[in-house]
Amino acid sequence: MEMLQKFRANFELDEDQDPAALDGYKDRIMVFQQYLKKAIGIMEMQRKQMKTMEAVRDRQDKSTNELLTHMMKFEDTGLEYYSDQDKEKRVLTHPS
Repeated sequence: MEMLQKFRANFELDEDQDPAALDGYKDRIMVFQQYLKKAIGIMEMQRKQMKTMEAVRDRQDKSTNELLTHMMKFEDTGLEYYSDQDKEKRVLTHPS
């Protein structure tokens, strides 16, 4: 009850509003609630899709790492061939 008195004291209210205006407000609130229910359903569907996308992205990252590892091994093989299996002849990948 005290809250209602504070509310009335701080805000200008017309408590004797037209019932048609109140019905209009209630209709707008109902429309908004229906919109929110639809939005919640869409957001739930999007959350499921994001979880699927997360799993796909993890697999993609793993495959990319494997590809890079294979490419580095290929590069090392080529360097060993051109340096006649002597790591001392390498300039950029010299062991020291």
